[in-house]
Amino acid sequence: MLESSLLIGKLHDVYKEFRPEIRLRGINRNWSAYEFLLRELAPFLSPGSNYLDLGAGAGVIPLVLSSCGLHVTAMDTWTEYSLENNNRMGNADEITARFDRAGIQWIRWNLSSVPLPLAANCCDLLTLFDVLEHISKPQVLLKEVHRLLRPGGLLVIKVPNTANLRNRLRLILGRSPHPDPIEDWFSDRFFGHYREMTAAEFRRGLPPFGFEVESLKYSSACHWNTRMSDGFDHRFRINSMQQLAKIIYFGATAVVPSFRYEILVRARKNSS
Repeated sequence: MLESSLLIGKLHDVYKEFRPEIRLRGINRNWSAYEFLLRELAPFLSPGSNYLDLGAGAGVIPLVLSSCGLHVTAMDTWTEYSLENNNRMGNADEITARFDRAGIQWIRWNLSSVPLPLAANCCDLLTLFDVLEHISKPQVLLKEVHRLLRPGGLLVIKVPNTANLRNRLRLILGRSPHPDPIEDWFSDRFFGHYREMTAAEFRRGLPPFGFEVESLKYSSACHWNTRMSDGFDHRFRINSMQQLAKIIYFGATAVVPSFRYEILVRARKNSS
C-alpha cells in the first residue's frame, strides 16, 4: 500500500505540469475528486504493479500513480481533446506528450472496439473513471475488463449516481435528469451519458461478469469547488447563490448518503 499523504503530494507535483489555464478551468474543478480517488486507492497500490486506466482522458490519476512507481498504461481515443473542442483539460497532443515524459504507455483506441490490444491477465488494477456511462454497450467492455485483469485483480469504477438528489428534484419539477441536452443526444458527435447507474444496479450487474463487489461508496467530492468568472477555485467558498445551494445539498447528502452525486465501486475479479 501507499500512504495517501504521498499520493496527495504527488498530485501537487502533477498539477504544476499543466498549463495555468487548464489548472484553472479543469483541474481545480476536479481537485477534490482527485484527492478522494487517491485516498480510496491508496490501500491497494504497490510500486511495480501494473495499472491500466481505460478512458484515461488527461490522465491526472495515471500521472500520479506512475510517479509512485506503478507501471501505467492509459487508453483512450482522445477524440474529445482535439484542438477544435477546446476541452477544459487540454488537447490530445499535450496529454500524450505528458505521458511520454512520465514513461506511461498510451494506446489510442476506441473502447467499444474489442478485443482491446492488450494481453489477457495483464494488469493488477484497472480503473474506469467517468467512463462506463459513456459506453453504449457496456457488456462488451466489461467482458474485456475481466479478460485483462489478473485473477484477484482490482476493478475500480466511478460513475454518476442516477438517484442523486439533483436528479430527483429535476424529475419532480418535470425536467429531464439526463445531463446532456437533447440536441447533443441527437447529434453525430455525441460524447455524453448513455446511462447513469445506482448502487443496487452495480450489485446486480457486476457478478455475472465474474466480479465480486467489495465496496460501494457515495461521493459529492466533484462539487467541492467554487465557480469563478474565469474558471474554478479548488477550495469551497461562498460567493454566489449556487454555492449557498451547495451547502444545503451537502447537508442533505450528509443525512442521506445515497443522495450524493457519484458512486465509487470497488470489485475483485474472481480467482477461479
